Amino acid sequence: MYLKLIKYLLFIFLIFISLSTYSITTCNSIVNIQQIKSEKDLLIKSLLALSLSKTAPEMCISESSYKMSISRQQLQVENDQLDVLWTSADLKDSLSPIRIPIFKGFLGYRLLVIRQGGQVVFNRINSLTDLKDFTAGLGRYWGDTLILFQAGIPMITTQAGDRLWEMLANKRFDYFPLAIHEPWEELNARSKLNLTTEKNILLSYPSGLYFHVNKSNVKLFNLISSGMKLAVKDGSYNKLIQQSTMIKNTVKFANIAQRKLIKLDNKALIENTPKENLKYWLTHKELISFIEQAKSYH
Repeated sequence: MYLKLIKYLLFIFLIFISLSTYSITTCNSIVNIQQIKSEKDLLIKSLLALSLSKTAPEMCISESSYKMSISRQQLQVENDQLDVLWTSADLKDSLSPIRIPIFKGFLGYRLLVIRQGGQVVFNRINSLTDLKDFTAGLGRYWGDTLILFQAGIPMITTQAGDRLWEMLANKRFDYFPLAIHEPWEELNARSKLNLTTEKNILLSYPSGLYFHVNKSNVKLFNLISSGMKLAVKDGSYNKLIQQSTMIKNTVKFANIAQRKLIKLDNKALIENTPKENLKYWLTHKELISFIEQAKSYH
């Protein structure tokens, strides 16, 4: 009995050594990223891992153990303490942005959160001119605030974006825009405020969330960029997004195909995007097809 136990423990030890050796030999380098704080971050990490698997399967991703502001993340990438960060802010002066939108640009398609009972007045909106009769609420430092401002949309801003929900309920403004995957769980968590999504309008403007790396890390820049392109080409990139729980409520509730599209410009983003990368942005027609395909997973 004792001899059998020894043999069993030796067998387990050899398996452990084998797995450890395999882990070491298949993970030749580490890519350090920011802490994962949300389901969106988790999907972004998965998309990064997928992209690197196409060009550098020996690379492993290591997540930071503490939270950092975007400015702190930027400093850490500049100092080679982090390798990659993702943000919609344009950090081109200090880091190299990989100008392929992580979510294929669907973050720039927006639904409006309004007060319950307010749909009747929004029914008359058919154009940007009509929309300008209403006041938007936005976070002061949101990436899309400048886009709406330049479009001439009246707005009220607040430094604390979480306050927008109560401000809307208290009639400080008429609506605020959220990306097509965002409103549902937020509204469920604030059911007492009697807010809802507007039923007919789809606001659209180019808005990109990008991976950024240190300017000197040309190798990692090329590995991520090439890997993203390969994953998009073979369909695995789309499939990973479409299968995600983050997009589940969009598939169920957003009703994209039946909404009236109101387009805004974002000239700075388009001017900074390499022409060959423009094909990675979902057009309105492609977005509808993208969401329809995602229905098969949910």
